[in-house]
Amino acid sequence: MGLETANWVKQLNNANPVDGDPVGEGDDHLRMLKTVLKNSFPSNSTSAIVPNMSGQSGKYLTTNGTDSAWSDIPPSGVQLNNSDPWTHAQYNDLTDATIRNGGTVTPSTTLNLQANPNVKISPPSGGVATLCSVASDTVTIDGIYANLLLDPIAVYMFDAGKFVVDDIDETKWLYVRLLSEGGKWKQIGANFLGEAGGLGGGTDVYTEHLNATVEDTTIVSTNNALSAGPVQLDNVVTVESGSTWVIV
Repeated sequence: MGLETANWVKQLNNANPVDGDPVGEGDDHLRMLKTVLKNSFPSNSTSAIVPNMSGQSGKYLTTNGTDSAWSDIPPSGVQLNNSDPWTHAQYNDLTDATIRNGGTVTPSTTLNLQANPNVKISPPSGGVATLCSVASDTVTIDGIYANLLLDPIAVYMFDAGKFVVDDIDETKWLYVRLLSEGGKWKQIGANFLGEAGGLGGGTDVYTEHLNATVEDTTIVSTNNALSAGPVQLDNVVTVESGSTWVIV
């Protein structure tokens, strides 16, 4: 039979060489196997590369042929699927966006969602109506999910060169879900805080809500409020005369 050719492990034929093949082709098979091994397992190291597994949960192992390293960014084409509704624990893990010129009329932030895909944007208002400009670092990997939580204290203007965001209602805390595609972050969903499918989303059987406050709140005299306790008070809750807040 003809001499086998292969450059990668998946191309090797388990049935070769067969009985009766010329002995003189043995050196050709050995050279082919060396080529396959070097292509499939490239390394410049003269010793074994043994990665440290401790504390690397949820990360991706990469190698440059000399050493190995752990990365929060997946290889191209791998999707970070965090499509389930957020839990309060996930909310506590949100990264606060760095706001430049905070408190002025036009604060802005540049997000690196590729490395930090869960971000809360909450610019200080400075006592005035706030317009917040949102930009993004270069997006080089398709298929990464990202989540934004937008504080209603501001109106948001997204950089059209890096974002396709078209369903923003900024009257309440808003959870926006994004997916990287073609160098941009495209909106694939949006829910108000506490609505099904968003942070604190419920079901037909029960309703979930945060167990800690996220902003100063006033329960006006025409309304009453009911919460399942305990509730952690991280902000000021004002209960006006004539209204009632019950924690059960």
